[in-house]
Amino acid sequence: MSYFDTLSKHQQAYRAKREQQYQQALDCIKEAGIRGIHKKGVHRKTGIREHVLNRMVDDMHARKLIHVAGWTMERSTFTALLAIGDLPDVPRVVPTITPKAHRQKERRQGTVAMNEEEQLKAAVESKHRAWAKNWKPHRDAAAAWF
Repeated sequence: MSYFDTLSKHQQAYRAKREQQYQQALDCIKEAGIRGIHKKGVHRKTGIREHVLNRMVDDMHARKLIHVAGWTMERSTFTALLAIGDLPDVPRVVPTITPKAHRQKERRQGTVAMNEEEQLKAAVESKHRAWAKNWKPHRDAAAAWF
């Protein structure tokens, strides 16, 4: 069952337009070359609505007209890069956690274990440490006892 068989009656009235949009999306992916393009990029270039385009791309992928050529990081999620051709999809590889991210995760989990009062004390202490690190006396330390 293809994308065009699943169209509603209203969409059937626009079948010629949908077929044209389908071909536009396919041509856009073809222009991107072997490196690929993500769904958002196809949407921006063709102007086809995203909810329509998503179904079209899923149908193209099911019919093996396109494949996943790679993955890119869009904000905080991995997005598939689509390329033309019947090739095997590139698997998504989740990167290992970096040491900095690991420390941040431990810090977040450590604060969750504390109650509200302990969290406030920890926040005050960290602010005080930041202030003390940059603090400079206004006068000589020997004269400060006056």
